[in-house]
Amino acid sequence: MKIKSLKFQNHPLFGNLSLNFCDPSGKPYDFIVLAGENGTGKTQLLEIIFGFSKLQNNFAIAYTEFVLGEFEIDEFQKSEIIKNKLNKTNTDLFYNYMISDKIIFSLKPHEGFGYSVFIPKEYLNNAYNSDLMFNTPELLQSFFYSPVDSNFSIGLVAGITSKILDKKEVNETRQGSSIGQEMNQLFVDISNQDFSDLGRWVDNNDGIAPPESIKSQRIKRFRLAFQKILPNKIFVGSHNNNGTFKSMFKFGDHEIPLENLSHGEKQIILRSGFILRNQNAAKGSIILIDEIEMGLHPALQERILEYYADLVKFPDYQNQVIVTTHSPFTVHNQMQNLKVIILKNQDGQVVIDENPTFAKLAPREIVAKAFQVSPLTRPTLITEGKTDVKILITAWSKLFTDQPMPFEIRESGIGENSGTATGTRMAIERISEFIPNFPVVGLLDNDDAGVKEFNGLSEKHGFIASKKVTGLKSHKSSPAHLLVLPVIPLRDQFVNDEQTDCYLTIEHYFSDEILDKNGLKGQKYRITGTKIFSIIDSKKVHFAENVIQHLDTKEFMNFRQLFETIAKILNVQI
Repeated sequence: MKIKSLKFQNHPLFGNLSLNFCDPSGKPYDFIVLAGENGTGKTQLLEIIFGFSKLQNNFAIAYTEFVLGEFEIDEFQKSEIIKNKLNKTNTDLFYNYMISDKIIFSLKPHEGFGYSVFIPKEYLNNAYNSDLMFNTPELLQSFFYSPVDSNFSIGLVAGITSKILDKKEVNETRQGSSIGQEMNQLFVDISNQDFSDLGRWVDNNDGIAPPESIKSQRIKRFRLAFQKILPNKIFVGSHNNNGTFKSMFKFGDHEIPLENLSHGEKQIILRSGFILRNQNAAKGSIILIDEIEMGLHPALQERILEYYADLVKFPDYQNQVIVTTHSPFTVHNQMQNLKVIILKNQDGQVVIDENPTFAKLAPREIVAKAFQVSPLTRPTLITEGKTDVKILITAWSKLFTDQPMPFEIRESGIGENSGTATGTRMAIERISEFIPNFPVVGLLDNDDAGVKEFNGLSEKHGFIASKKVTGLKSHKSSPAHLLVLPVIPLRDQFVNDEQTDCYLTIEHYFSDEILDKNGLKGQKYRITGTKIFSIIDSKKVHFAENVIQHLDTKEFMNFRQLFETIAKILNVQI
């Protein structure tokens, strides 16, 4: 179900405001962003829209129009009253349903979108004053509302209960103040259910390794969703510590409980978890989220709309998402099928700003805030993490003694994605857009995450693959580039077209002897019959800060090829 329009009449704040949620062809947008200064009624609009789910209160709405999706139409057709009407000829295109001489709603076929439901003010104001209620499915229950909550406290879980996913009867369509406690308990319960299912399978299949399909069947839904927006925080489920259960996330080699995550991370996990726990019931629903950017770094504010769009599986689930925001990074999102409505207060009443200039920032200011770096002033290399910066600066000093580095090296540093391939790709994409005149190269590890981000930066972003340099993409109109770590002869097996995975990181440029001696040589990705191995993350910082400066120059010879490639791309001399 999607809203096409809302019209107010003599409302104390909105006056005679008309809101149109449709594109020029009359098709309702999937995503509506309501923005504007404080006091323009954004939250009140969400409350009014959510009020439809209970058909309560005097909304002072003169008229509204919904479009029903296939899920609602299937339910509609189960009603005998509706069946009789739908069985009429196509010439009868408009039906009025009456109770006690009052219009309840009007139904008419709408090409391409099923049926439109018109609900006039007379019915909204008197819905519970009639002795006779209409015999149709409760279509207007299809709302999920996440209001603002600045707390998100996570209470203790002392035991396992019986919370489940995808209840047949869903009553919790408005997120409450206890959402932290509720979701923590849910995570504990479904982790226990997953563990029990796995244990039973193992008992019944002695000596056989369990398939992936039997592992984490319930918790996987949340893990995959959270990982898309917080790639460096992996949801692992719940742990029992002396009778107290905690929901845990893996961060590098460490595990941290849900309550120790940042406020922004918790709001993403709890708000999206609120929708995910009843994913099936959310099909065709209207999702309402107040202040969607709350607690988020600008880089996440820019991506949060895409995250929720993916969460509700557009277009398959036929949802509509309506959010409010104060963030220019959210308002200026270029996502398709998005309508931004900016409200302003004019002479004591709210109106639509037809010529908005919503908190626009200068390009350099955007980069400085969103990417936590000062504006670029010289050719720059951007790496995934701090240890990469340290290693490359040390390698340059060993190989090019007394020769100044002709470019600057920085960590991507993009909020929640700091130190990741995602952060590097986002930095290059945005710098190409906002600072198009400075040469910059983003360097990705040649591993699964790096290759995924490299492939994701496509021609639609203005980047095309180089025909001269393997693993390089360059912007068509600015000197911005994304480079996957080149393969050196020592590691030619680590990136092989016949293998589905790549394992080459910058530490692999050092010899096996050095990596072994300093405890970096791992076993996690060893493939039978090859010399492929991973790098142990927990050893990287010590190696970069305390070991490499004492190594002989010959240990850095593999870096010369990399520096020559980077210099060529940045058009500088070495």
